[in-house]
Amino acid sequence: MRILALSPHTDDAELCAGASIARWLGEGHDVYVYAFSTGDIEKGASFSEFAGAMEMLGVMKYDLGNFPAHYFLRQRQKILETMLGMRDTWHPDLVLCPPTWDCHQDHQVVCNEAARVFKRHCSIYGYDAVQNEVYGSHLNLFVNVSETQLAIKLAAIYEYRSQATRATSKPEFIIALARVRGVQAGMEYAEGFQLIRERK
Repeated sequence: MRILALSPHTDDAELCAGASIARWLGEGHDVYVYAFSTGDIEKGASFSEFAGAMEMLGVMKYDLGNFPAHYFLRQRQKILETMLGMRDTWHPDLVLCPPTWDCHQDHQVVCNEAARVFKRHCSIYGYDAVQNEVYGSHLNLFVNVSETQLAIKLAAIYEYRSQATRATSKPEFIIALARVRGVQAGMEYAEGFQLIRERK
């Protein structure tokens, strides 16, 4: 498969789907990660952190946009055009993006535009952005991940040293969430997704 992971800010794809990405890469699938922004100007992650995280995951194809964090709605058309370009040049079989219930304004724009651009072209999975839930999630697809793949995810997230104080970056949280999703799916460790669109 050709998998496109859309990350509103650097570290979103890793936090929400890093172990699954490690699994898919290990299975020989082609993964491209596109981050639209580094996040907050003063508190955001650097490109070097993003590149380090990609290296830890084993992702060879990645890019970073320069969309201003928290103002994606003003840039909606440009974000859509960016996705159209990726669709027409990358031709993904699967797109990963934030789920439909994500309350972060930037995440909402990326999810909505991804659905608009890719709905007739490939499958779309919304990743488990638990930090942005308000009314609860409706995960209906679980990817079985190994302890090794979870360790690769942790190594990738460790590269974001500027974000180390965030609760969602703590190893104990990441491992606990993988165990919870695993319990829900009858596995030891898992990552959860919202099946937005399946196209085979």
